[in-house]
Amino acid sequence: MTKTDEIDKLDRMIGTFGQHSYIGPWLAGYRDAIVSDIHNDLPVSAPTPGQAQREALAILETAKREAAEIRAKATAQAKAELEACRAECQELRQTVRSTVGRLLQYV
Repeated sequence: MTKTDEIDKLDRMIGTFGQHSYIGPWLAGYRDAIVSDIHNDLPVSAPTPGQAQREALAILETAKREAAEIRAKATAQAKAELEACRAECQELRQTVRSTVGRLLQYV
């Protein structure tokens, strides 16, 4: 089979499946890449729908894991800042109480 024959069959297959099938739009979307691979004597490099879905799921899992790490770090930082603020407030309360106590001695 020649390259031209293969490309013609590919085009007929895309037409046979049509836009209202599961594989037709995928084949049409990757047609140029497939034709390029055929012209360059390369194995077809277009991902299959299953491969693309697995890659997308892996990317999603990585994003979820990274988001969880970011949330954990942000939560830890927020808690540390809150504790620092609470300590500063406690210190200010003690200063105010001490100052008020000394002032009341003169009243």
